[in-house]
Parts: sequence; C-alpha cells; structure tokens
Amino acid sequence: KVAYQIKVVGMDHPGIVNRLARFLSQNSINIEDMETDSYPAPHTGTPMFSVAMTVDIPNNLVTSKLRDEFMDLCDELNLDAHFAPLDG
Repeated sequence: KVAYQIKVVGMDHPGIVNRLARFLSQNSINIEDMETDSYPAPHTGTPMFSVAMTVDIPNNLVTSKLRDEFMDLCDELNLDAHFAPLDG
C-alpha cells in the first residue's frame, strides 16, 4: 500500500464527506487520518469547507486512473482537490 495525501476545499454543502468517503471505500482505500474545517470565505463570508486526509492506496490500484476519477468527482461536486503521494 502507498500513503497519499488528499486535500479538498469548496463551498460547504451537505454530503461532501459522505461522497468522498464512499468513493474511497468503493475503491478499497482506507482513510488513516482525516481533519475537517468550516470557515467563512474572506470578503464574501460564503460558508467554506475543507478536508485533509491521509489514505492508504492498495498496490494493485492504478493511482493515476484513481486520481483522475477522484478529480472528476470533485469537479462534479464543485470542489478543488489535491491528490498526491504523502511526502515521507
């Protein structure tokens, strides 16, 4: 397995964590650590949401394909995402 860091930020709306966790679960990816935060956007005060996760990706998965699928999901949810190997 390979450790990856995932960071996501966007306008807050119900179900973000559920959709992200469901995607990871469906791909047999274990969440090792997760931190979430809600805050008002500078200038506009729009409710924002961020999540940072450390995940373990099984060696049998093609990470480039997985990353593309994850980014597509985030685009669908109107979220900005970062998906990269954990520096260690």
